[in-house]
Amino acid sequence: MLGVPQADWDFMLKLTMIAFGADENAGTDPQRIAEAHTELLVYYDNLLARRRRDPQEDIVSALAHGTVDGAPLTDEEILLNCNGLISGGNETTRHATIGGLLALLRAPDQWARLRAEPGLLPSAVRRPPSAVQEILRFTSPALHVLRTARREVDLGGHRIRTGDQVAVWLPAANRDEAVFADPDRFDIAHTPNRHLTFATGTHFCLGSALATSELTIFFEEFLARVGQVTPRGAPRRMQSNLIWGFTSLPVTLTRRATPSRRPVPTSQVGPEDL
Repeated sequence: MLGVPQADWDFMLKLTMIAFGADENAGTDPQRIAEAHTELLVYYDNLLARRRRDPQEDIVSALAHGTVDGAPLTDEEILLNCNGLISGGNETTRHATIGGLLALLRAPDQWARLRAEPGLLPSAVRRPPSAVQEILRFTSPALHVLRTARREVDLGGHRIRTGDQVAVWLPAANRDEAVFADPDRFDIAHTPNRHLTFATGTHFCLGSALATSELTIFFEEFLARVGQVTPRGAPRRMQSNLIWGFTSLPVTLTRRATPSRRPVPTSQVGPEDL
């Protein structure tokens, strides 16, 4: 979508994993992390220059040639938008996928119920409850967002003044006992489920529709094709203050004995390859 040539996709994934803490080899080395962020911005700066000369049907071209209120975007605005899109696209949804699988492993009653009631899976605004929405609430892969107060307000006994910057910790909000009954329990039929995984307001996650679609499709295929999931070791968490995710979750998958309930394109990866 951004316009990065497919030949560079692995390179970009590697950089984002280092930059946001998902690469165990890089660890928490601040110099390597800073270098990875710099490499990402330099890459997009070069791509931006190419798209200004030769626009294509991609997001970077749209940002390069678009205007807001009659004025073009600055280089800084474009590069930070690219950085935000690549980190959100490469990092958050895959960690929600892993975290959702782990939650189902740790709650076999929920796995059995989802198997028996696949209609609980899809994410649809008009069709609660949704297992996908519960996966999003429970995993909360983006740890925090920053907001600037536009007016004074009292919140939880604290005075927030106009102009104050406030960090909202999304996993904490998604386990607020005042909003969610038994918030630490993974329940695929959780309703209502007013989670803040995608934040809210003007800066509501741009990729929310794509993320929910990806999660729905993955778990539809998973339920249709996988009969049993057996852990092969402990999950390993990332060391990051931005992404709540994993570096690995080793499992063995056993194919379902019964045929898939829907046809699967042969181009897709089989369970034995996951």
